[in-house]
Amino acid sequence: MNSIKLAIDMLDHHIAIARSASSDFDRAALFAATTILVRDLESELVEDDGYASEKLEQVRWHICAMLGYDINNGHDDGMHHAWAVTAIDSLRGRLGQ
Repeated sequence: MNSIKLAIDMLDHHIAIARSASSDFDRAALFAATTILVRDLESELVEDDGYASEKLEQVRWHICAMLGYDINNGHDDGMHHAWAVTAIDSLRGRLGQ
């Protein structure tokens, strides 16, 4: 991975477009891209930073829940979107991005 900031920016973009992804192809593409970005970021983050890892996992879960690739625990896309935005903002703050 070349840039942690770029990866976080792309995850932020995925949050923004996940709610409006209408086709199965769009949802699958966003799911795959999100999964890869999260995996790459996890390998770049300091292993001892449990807070950053938790926020990254929250971002992944909320995006995937909006796309229909993870459980939503009975919450609508709007709630997952709001929680994803909060988690990515916390992650940015933690990493100084």
